[in-house]
Amino acid sequence: PKESIHNNEAEQQIDQNRCKAVLRAYVFSLPKIQSTIIQQFFFENRKLKDIAVDMNITISWASKLMSTALRSLRNMCENNLPQQ
Repeated sequence: PKESIHNNEAEQQIDQNRCKAVLRAYVFSLPKIQSTIIQQFFFENRKLKDIAVDMNITISWASKLMSTALRSLRNMCENNLPQQ
């Protein structure tokens, strides 16, 4: 039973790593500007305001681009779920 717990934890870690890798691949498949915003916001923990300033775009436009990117990512995930 103790080994079973460790195996279960290992399997969960493998699943999490696989999920992260798939998500990163989806992020990199986005248009460059959307990918950059998602990467910096979620992976580098930057504020949207700072990202917008660095990219020389308005915060409103950065927000719109992020919303569009998140919608695309959600669609990619939903379209690639295993069929039940």
